[in-house]
Order: sequence, then C-alpha cells, then structure tokens
Amino acid sequence: ELDIDARYVEEAIGVIREERRVASDAAEAAGADRRRRAGMAGLVAGGLGVLCLLVLFSGTTTLRGLESDRMAAEEALIVVIERQAGLAPQLAALAGAEVDLASEVAAVRTGDLDERMAAVEALNTKMAAGLAALPADAGDATRLDLHHELTGGWNRITTERRRLAEVEARARSAASRPDVALALGLGLGP
Repeated sequence: ELDIDARYVEEAIGVIREERRVASDAAEAAGADRRRRAGMAGLVAGGLGVLCLLVLFSGTTTLRGLESDRMAAEEALIVVIERQAGLAPQLAALAGAEVDLASEVAAVRTGDLDERMAAVEALNTKMAAGLAALPADAGDATRLDLHHELTGGWNRITTERRRLAEVEARARSAASRPDVALALGLGLGP
C-alpha cells in the first residue's frame, strides 16, 4: 500500500524481530540473574541460619556442661561438709569431751551453701577448742587421731571449695564467649 519494496519491508521485519529477540534474551538473562542472586541470597541466609544454630547449640552445650560441673562440685562440697558435721558428735563422744556441738551441727545441715560454710567454720573452731580442752587422760594417740580427722576434714572442705571456685571462674570466663553470650541472651542458660 505504501509502495515500499518488499525486500525493505522484509528487512525491517527482520530488524524488528531481531530487536524483540535481543530484548527477550536480555529479559531472560536478567530474570536468570535475579533467580541466581535470590538463590545465592537464600543459600547465604540458610548458611547463616545454620551457623547461628550451631553457635547457639555450642553455647547451650557449654552452659549445660558448666552447670553440671557446678552442681557436681557443689554436691561434693556439701558431702564433705556433711561428713564433717557427722564426725563432730562422734569425735566429741570418743574423746570424752564435754562440748555441746548440737547447735553447730544443726546449722551446718541447714541454709544455703554460704550459710553452711560459715556454720562449718564455726563448728571446726568449736571442735578444735574442744580438742584442746580434752582431759589429760584422753591420751596422746586419741588426741592425735582427732587432730588428724579435724585437719583432714578441713582439707577436704578446702579442696572442694577450690574446685567449686574453679568451676565458677570457668563459667564467668565462658560468659564472654559469643556462643555462650548468645545462649545467655536468649535465656537458654541455667
């Protein structure tokens, strides 16, 4: 209708088709690039999520281990305190000392750990005073045995107190680690 040579029309149609194909290829490449970037972002986000879970698991495991160690050390300390309290009346009776240790022994068996430690110190002081006040006929062997029992008991208490303090120091040190801080921040600690 416009009296344009057909070969120019065909050439123009070819150019238009080529432009459309190039635009379609560009759009397809851009879509593929977006999908690839989204896939990579998903992988990175998933990897970070897994890493956070591993860090959280590590922190929680550390806290549980430290709590278990603290409970074991505290229980060992309580056992030696109880043993010392159990020995007190037996030692006083064996030595024939006239020392009333009932209130001190009762104090050792009640209260929180700090109160019990103060009570066992008072008990040991009173037991040492009772040992010093033993009558002369108690015998040197008996006096020496009682002294060894008191000293040995106090040494066991001191050792267990040191172990508990070491566990508490490890817990304070671990609190500065990122995994433990994250677990504590999320309320997953003891």
